[in-house]
Amino acid sequence: MASLNQSDTYRSLDNQSNSFIGNQSEHLEGYDIDTIQEVQQDFYCPICFKLMRNVKQMECGHVLCEGCLQKHLKALAERGADFFCPVDRKPVDSTKIVSVPFVDRLILSSQVKCTYECEWEGDLGNLQDHIPHCEFSPTDCPNGQCHESIQRNKIDEHLKICKYSVVVCKYQHYGCKIKILGWEVTTHEKQFYEYHIDLIEASHSLLQVSNSEFQSSLLESQKLVTQIIDDNQRLQGKLKNIKTKHDAELKSEKLKLKMENDDKSGNLIIQHQETMKEYEVRHKKSCELNENIIIAFFVISFLMLCNKAFVVLVIGIFFLWKKT
Repeated sequence: MASLNQSDTYRSLDNQSNSFIGNQSEHLEGYDIDTIQEVQQDFYCPICFKLMRNVKQMECGHVLCEGCLQKHLKALAERGADFFCPVDRKPVDSTKIVSVPFVDRLILSSQVKCTYECEWEGDLGNLQDHIPHCEFSPTDCPNGQCHESIQRNKIDEHLKICKYSVVVCKYQHYGCKIKILGWEVTTHEKQFYEYHIDLIEASHSLLQVSNSEFQSSLLESQKLVTQIIDDNQRLQGKLKNIKTKHDAELKSEKLKLKMENDDKSGNLIIQHQETMKEYEVRHKKSCELNENIIIAFFVISFLMLCNKAFVVLVIGIFFLWKKT
């Protein structure tokens, strides 16, 4: 009856096992991790001496990792021995083995460093989310047949040399379209040696034909360039003649305008001179008239003072007559 109880207890614990990273047996031990701050010694498993994972408590009060407890009970069951605590060796009642979520939460809140080479630091509970993105964490090669574990930041380098990577033939630019695995390159080159030679010869022949066509095209281009140069020279000659003719016409037009302007200027000068002469004549007459009027004014004034009215009248008539 005791043996049945032991087996049932082991199966019960095995079915309930749940690790931080997975359910694989190698992950059921404690957390082998560097902590930043000091952690209570009670949080370390008495069997694996690591931070406990999925804490289980026995009737006696001692706690340990679920994975370590499974291994301990399995070993006892295989020997047919009664279950006992690995710390104080007291009997263990399988119905009184319980989880301790409070302690699990305290352990998962411990400040730890990344298990690999990066500088990440944080809660142990967040480590699981960090590891799939850590560039230093190991991962499987994307090539299914390759079973190597590579750092994430070295995947590209590995794929270049992985013998299970699909590669193209080095004679691809000659026409070989066969894709092969890395380890098949040597075999492929041996098996398709003659095929590659044929591709190279065909490519060489095609290159010769293309070269001949290029030479012909080059000659035609040279002829076209020569023709363009000749046409350009002729056009330059025509432009030069047109420019010479235009300059001559422009010079003649300027001379003609200059002569016309000179004639107009001469006529204007003559008209101005005649106008000035006429103005001087009128000015002279006006001055003489003013002088006569002034003289008459003084004479009349004098005669009036002398009370000689008749003489004044005669003299006035004289001056008026002279004016007309």
